[in-house]
Amino acid sequence: MDPKRPDCAYGFKHLAGVGVAFRLAQCLLRQARDAGQSRGNVSEASLLDLVALGTVADVVPLIGENRALVRAGLEHMNRKPQIGVQALIQAAGLKPGTVTSDRIGFALGPRLNAAGRLEHARAAYDLLMCDDPARAADLAGTLDRQNSERQSVTAAVADSAERQVMATHALSGDDAPAPPLLFAASPEYHIGVIGLAAARLVEKHHRPAVVVSINGEEARGSCRSINGFDITAALDECADLLLKHGGHEAAAGFTVHADALEVLRGRLSDIARRRQPEGGWTRIIHIDAEVAPTEVNAQVIAELQSLEPHGQGNPKPTFVVRGAVVSDARRVGRAENGAPPHLRLRVTDARRVTWDAIAWRMGDRIRQLTVGTRVDLACRLNANEWNGESRLQLEVLDFREADAG
Repeated sequence: MDPKRPDCAYGFKHLAGVGVAFRLAQCLLRQARDAGQSRGNVSEASLLDLVALGTVADVVPLIGENRALVRAGLEHMNRKPQIGVQALIQAAGLKPGTVTSDRIGFALGPRLNAAGRLEHARAAYDLLMCDDPARAADLAGTLDRQNSERQSVTAAVADSAERQVMATHALSGDDAPAPPLLFAASPEYHIGVIGLAAARLVEKHHRPAVVVSINGEEARGSCRSINGFDITAALDECADLLLKHGGHEAAAGFTVHADALEVLRGRLSDIARRRQPEGGWTRIIHIDAEVAPTEVNAQVIAELQSLEPHGQGNPKPTFVVRGAVVSDARRVGRAENGAPPHLRLRVTDARRVTWDAIAWRMGDRIRQLTVGTRVDLACRLNANEWNGESRLQLEVLDFREADAG
C-alpha cells in the first residue's frame, strides 16, 4: 500500500504513513462490522487524534485529504483525546482544548519523537496505547525530559555542523554568503538528531542542508530543503552513489558508503548550483495582504483561524504592516540549547493604535532597532492567550527599516 507508487490508483498521493495506516484500519474495521465481529473499543473516530499527530509531525503537505484528516483529528483531540494524548498535552504545558497544528508541530510532536531519536521509541508507543492516567502521566514526563536532552544534543550537532561548513568554505561571520548547499558529516553526530540539525541550518542560512552520521563503512544522512529546491529529486540524480534513499521535496534521507561522501557532496552541490530556485537563494516572504492595526479585531482573527489547520503546503496568511513605529524592543527568553533569544516588540501606527509583537529567535537583531524607528513588518496575526485572556499579537517573520517619508 503506497499512494506514491506509479501503479497505485489511489487519488491522493500525499498521505503520510499514518494516513495510509488509518485507511487500512478503516477497511478492517468496516469489514469486521459487516461480518458482525467485535471491534473492541476501537472506532474510526477514536484513531483520529493519532492520525493528526502523525500527519503534522511527518511534515507532509496539509492539503486535500491530509488537511481533512488533521482537522477532524484536532476536533477529536480538543474534545475527547485519548488518555495518552491528554497526558502529552499536559506535559507540554498546553491548555486542554487549545491544540492546533502549530502546537502539534512545536510541542507535541517533538516530545513524541524524542524517545526514538535518543534511545528507543517504545516509551512513545506505550504512552499512546496507555489507558491508565497515572501511568500515562509518568510516561509523558519521561518524554518531556528526553525532549530537553534532545534539544541539547541537537544544538551541539547543529553548532558543529555549522562550524564544519564555515571551515570547508572558508567563511567567516554571520554575513558571509553561504554556499548553495550545506553539507556536514561526522562520526560524532547522533543519528537521531541529524534531521533536526539540518533543519536548523536551513532556518539560519536558507539553503538546502545535509547532515550525515558516519558509522564505520556506512553513513546515514538527513536532508532538509527550502521552497523551490526538491531535495529528493536531487538525491534521485545521485542514486548510483546511494545504497537507499527516499523522502519528499522538503525532507529526505539516505544511506551511502562512507568513502563516497565526498563525491556525493560535490554532486549535490553542483545540482544545487544548477537548480537554484527562481530568484536565487534570497529568502522570499510572500505577502498575502497589507493590513493596518485598526483593521484587525477578534472577529478577523477568528475568521483567519477558520482556515486552520495550517502547515506545509498550506501556510498561514502573511501580512505586511508598513511604517509602524517601535515604542519598545527587548530580548526575551534565555538562549537555551544554542538557540538565540527572541525579540519582543511594541509597535504603534500613525493612528496611535499599539500592538504587541514577537519575533522568534531574532533577539540578536535588537541592535537594528531603537525607540522611534519606523519599520515594515512581515507578520502573521495571532491571538495570544495569557492568564486566561486573549490578546492580538503580531508574529514577526522579518522586518526592515521603513522608507523615509
